Amino acid sequence: MNIFASGPVLVPWDFSNSCFEALAQAIETTPSDVPIHVLYVSESPTDFLTDVVLDSVKEEIIAKTAAEKFKKDLPRQQAQRVQFITRFGDPGMEIVDYAKANRVSVIMMPTHGRGGIERLLLGSVADRVVRLAPCPVLVIRRLNARPPEK
Repeated sequence: MNIFASGPVLVPWDFSNSCFEALAQAIETTPSDVPIHVLYVSESPTDFLTDVVLDSVKEEIIAKTAAEKFKKDLPRQQAQRVQFITRFGDPGMEIVDYAKANRVSVIMMPTHGRGGIERLLLGSVADRVVRLAPCPVLVIRRLNARPPEK
């Protein structure tokens, strides 16, 4: 059974180094004819624009700025396969909803490896996606991440 036969691969995105590692894994391990969708979810209108305080930032501006930053960081040879999408709302739910609506075959997502009280207070987007996704989820831990302290 080929998990990539039914649809695109989804890589959730937050501009962290972990995301670049997950995208590299997706590109390296999937057939070249399988599209890769990169989904950036903005929780609030200003979370991406941390240096600029704007009272009424339009979603279009955030989406355009995020896409431009992503394209700048993406090597040209990978741009053909990769589609960048921006959504607004709760990251876990937006990822799951996007996967359902676009018949994603697998979600390949990074985890930040938070543990203990930090994970309890902040929650885990990866946990929510694993529980609710309509497809397999491959959680990719940073290669140089330390294990959570006990």
